[in-house]
Amino acid sequence: MGSDFKHSSIIRLDNQDNNFDFLRLFAASAVIFAHSWVVAGQAANEPYVRFPQGVVGGGALGVWMFFCISGYLVTHSFVRRGVFGFLEARALRIFPGLWAALGLGLAVGAVFTDLSLGSYFAHPQAMEYFLRGAVLDIQYKLPTFQQSRVPSEINGSLWTLPVEVELYLLVAVLGLAGLLQKRIFASIALIAGAFVLFYYPPLSSIFPDRSRNYAVAPAICFIIGVVLYLFRDRIKLNLTGSIFLLILALSVGYVQPKFKIILYLAICYWTLWLAFQTAVKVRIPERVGDVSYGLYIYHVPIQASVMQFFPSAAPIEVFIGSMAITFSLAWMSWHMLEKRALALKGRGAALAKRFFSNGRRRQG
Repeated sequence: MGSDFKHSSIIRLDNQDNNFDFLRLFAASAVIFAHSWVVAGQAANEPYVRFPQGVVGGGALGVWMFFCISGYLVTHSFVRRGVFGFLEARALRIFPGLWAALGLGLAVGAVFTDLSLGSYFAHPQAMEYFLRGAVLDIQYKLPTFQQSRVPSEINGSLWTLPVEVELYLLVAVLGLAGLLQKRIFASIALIAGAFVLFYYPPLSSIFPDRSRNYAVAPAICFIIGVVLYLFRDRIKLNLTGSIFLLILALSVGYVQPKFKIILYLAICYWTLWLAFQTAVKVRIPERVGDVSYGLYIYHVPIQASVMQFFPSAAPIEVFIGSMAITFSLAWMSWHMLEKRALALKGRGAALAKRFFSNGRRRQG
């Protein structure tokens, strides 16, 4: 059953012979599904929360999967591209969609505000929301949705982006220090950092204020993804190991929350097993594209809008309606914005390399 990562990871990453696109789509859908219960005022009844025994909600599950996949893939990106290409690729992936999501939030807010349009757009909250959010200082309130269940909240899902960028920089620092080529040292440092982060809550202050209560688990999943990449030629993925880890996590992690870190490991192991080792590989058609990021960053204002128009909607109705609208937006975003931005990869990195190489020659 077990298959060596050496023969199933890098080759499959390059050849797209994996389920990462589908798993990201599933993770984004899980977040939207969970948030449908939240905006409908029935968070405690969300199915993911009720089973298995409240160990993990659907929103958390989706975010943890995203971060594990990200840790694995961005480490591969650094190894393949180097620091300039890595930073350029990450910026082109994050910022165009972020700016579009901020614009969507402003536009949706303008529809439902009690203020005049002039007063709304001139309001300090509106300007701060976009200008500070554009540089990852995410602001979550606008002078809108005054009658909403979550007053003025417009896009709470963006809290993960600053956390993810901090973790990108961690990978860049490790790479520049040469530790990604010294995987034992890098892994010891990363695992030690994960344990300290989990068992010493004050360390969460390294994350933005809004993120501190939620960022530890995703950060640990990201770290696990990095370590699994570094040891991709040694760690075997198999169904037996996946089931064992899951049972251990759901039993020990539920009884003793201080061992919940085992749950993060189990989810990451399962995620990579599903990505590489399942017999069925789910291909997302090119005409659909990579819509997972758009689904994640656009869905909150859409769900808030659905609740404004249909305040008595059941959670499953919120999910179906918001999913249909958000998927359409995410599809347009991918084909009209994100894919075109990613096509620019290589230009900025080439300029940066030329600039620094010229500087070194002048110094010499």
